[in-house]
Amino acid sequence: MASVLPRFTTDGDRSGLDPPQARVHRRSGRHALLFGVAAVALGGVLPRAYFISNLSSPRFIAFVADLVVLAGLAFAVVMRGMPRVVGAVLAAMVGLTLLAFNGTWLWPWEALSILALMFTGTMLYRAEQGQYPWRNAIAGAVTVLGLVVAAGLWHNHAMGMSAAAELNWERCWFMSVSLAGLTFGTGLAFRYVRWPRILTWLGLISYSVYLLHPQLIEVYRHLPRSHGVMPFPAPAGDV
Repeated sequence: MASVLPRFTTDGDRSGLDPPQARVHRRSGRHALLFGVAAVALGGVLPRAYFISNLSSPRFIAFVADLVVLAGLAFAVVMRGMPRVVGAVLAAMVGLTLLAFNGTWLWPWEALSILALMFTGTMLYRAEQGQYPWRNAIAGAVTVLGLVVAAGLWHNHAMGMSAAAELNWERCWFMSVSLAGLTFGTGLAFRYVRWPRILTWLGLISYSVYLLHPQLIEVYRHLPRSHGVMPFPAPAGDV
């Protein structure tokens, strides 16, 4: 019996109280492909800003979502066993639902593409830790990149751009995703090379800094001298 219990626990808790569903993060490769396929197949079907357009005001939707997410995270941190899993699933489902059905400056296919790429990063991390075959990880990453490119090229017609602007957007999307993948792959290939400490520090905080860009863009738009031509491209959902 004791030899069976660890299979029913999370990585950080061997008490035997957590059910096997708590280990679904180990299927990151499958999740990446699932979201990539969903971006292509459903990205142009799912509604945009559905909740705030049909159900209630943005503030009320944000209040309810924040309340449910905080409650779910509290259960995930404090509780054990099934309540812990339920809390984590609840918080995750709220985030997924808002991304897929209530995006304001993101189109559904963009949101699903972001999730696909995030799980791709988790898959590559697991490969680095020896928990996943590198051959499968590389094949999965290339497939997800292809699906993300296809989603943008397939669904960008909903933005209502002119033919010339649409062609230019498609080129930018293809180059941006491809160069992002190439940059990541290059960094991964040279991960054991010693780099200056300032560069590794920038790498550690890069995602946190990236998360601030929507707020910075909104602040810039409200500056008196910002009306007119913007010095940098707007998010794809705002084109």
